[in-house]
This record gives sequence, structure tokens and C-alpha cells, in this order.
Amino acid sequence: MPDRVFTKAGSSGECGYPDYVPLTDTFNPIRRWMDAINERWAEVFVPGWLLCIDESMFKWLGRNRCPGWMKVGRKPDSIGHELKTLACAVCLVMCSFELQEGKVLDNAKKYVAEYGAQAALTLRMLEPFKGTQRVLIGDSWFGSVKASILLLSVGMYSVLNVKTGHKLFPKNRLLSMLEGQEPGTHVALSTKLRLDDTEESERVMFAVAQKCPGKMNAKQRKTCKWGADAKGVPMLLVSTCDTSTSRSIAVALGFCTLVTLAMNDGSADPLE
Repeated sequence: MPDRVFTKAGSSGECGYPDYVPLTDTFNPIRRWMDAINERWAEVFVPGWLLCIDESMFKWLGRNRCPGWMKVGRKPDSIGHELKTLACAVCLVMCSFELQEGKVLDNAKKYVAEYGAQAALTLRMLEPFKGTQRVLIGDSWFGSVKASILLLSVGMYSVLNVKTGHKLFPKNRLLSMLEGQEPGTHVALSTKLRLDDTEESERVMFAVAQKCPGKMNAKQRKTCKWGADAKGVPMLLVSTCDTSTSRSIAVALGFCTLVTLAMNDGSADPLE
């Protein structure tokens, strides 16, 4: 294509929006576009009761690195730009996304100072659905007891895979319940937890654990890092609820999760 065609194309539009965000913003050329997509999704699409949050990648084909460029070896398209996506798990339609812009920009975003990067991102993406009592499914990047409690505080429930964010999680009780059980066995318990010394901070948590299968690939062995033996135990946190709320909510969520686990044919990580 001749240079004059590029010149004409460039003169008919703009690549930056200095009146929208500063030109020093490395994502200035697409910031307005990203915000417009999320705003429009919120206006025209109403997702179902079940939401799923996960990570994805934009494949990068350029020679030079784009802002936020990264390489994630386990992804099908491993070189490009990572983003977090939120989708309706009923009709399988994406309804929100947020680009990962690097530690400096990401750490300056809303809620990070109060709750940390992972829980803050989950809260930001779920803001349009606060108070709707929807259920969020998330893998171990998003899963922690803290995230579940924060979601409850804004009127949402969750089914989260817990690996590293397991403070306040009844890990030892679940491990003792699985001692001597066959690989693939699932156990669950409902337990109270108190965030501080006040009665108002008391919550009910439904936790699930699965004994890893006897034969595991490399990924499964890495997942099954808890437990006294090499087989380990992967775990799930099935939401929390107020003690003033009927426990049947947590039990119902837990039952649905156990059915999902049973249908998963003994996989070490049912959410991946």
C-alpha cells in the first residue's frame, strides 16, 4: 500500500484522546474504546445467575513489545497481553474485561490499597452486579477466603478454588476427613468463622476437598501440594453467608459443587 494511502487514513481520524486521559497513559489510544465496550455491555446485556471470572490473552503479532506485553507459557497463545474476563456461565457470553497494565498502573487502581490486587480486581469487575445475589465461579488466581467474604459484603456468593489464599480455611479438618480415603473421594463441611471478636463478624463457610487421583500428570501434582502424602488434596471454598441467613444457601451451593466434582471424573482441579 502506498505511503499516501496511510497519510490519508491517518488524517481522517485520531490515535490519541488527550481530553479523555493524558497522552502519557500508555493505553491512551485504546482506553476510551475499552471503557466504551464495558459500559455498553452493562447497558444492553443482563447475565444469568451464574458468572465465571478467568484469565485470557490477546495474541500479539507485532515485532516490538506492546504496553503490558508478557509471555505466559501455559496459554495456547502465550505471547501478548493478558486480561481478566467475566462471562455469563449460563449463556456463555462475555460481559466485562479488564486489561493487565503492569504492576505500577494495576496497583494504583480502585480497592487495591484496602484489599490487595487480586481481591480488588474481583470487586471492580463485579461492581455492576452488587446486591444481585449472583454466584461467581473462579479459579485459584481469584480464590481466597477474603475474596469470598468481600463478595458476600456486596451481596454476592462464590465458588472459588483455594490454593494459596487459604487463611481462615479449615484445611486441617478437611485433611483429617480424607485420611485413609480412596483417591477421588470428596468431603465437605460447613463451619463458622469469625473475622474479629464481635458477633456481627460471624460467617458460615462451606468448604469442599477432593483426594487427588492415584495417577497424576505434572500439572496435577503441582495442584495437589497440600497433605501429608504425595497425593495431596485440592480444595474449594463454596462461599460464605451471614449466620442470620439460612444455612440452606451455603448447603445448596455446596451440593451443586459436589455434583460438579462428581461429574468431573476425578480431575485434580475441577475449575480448570
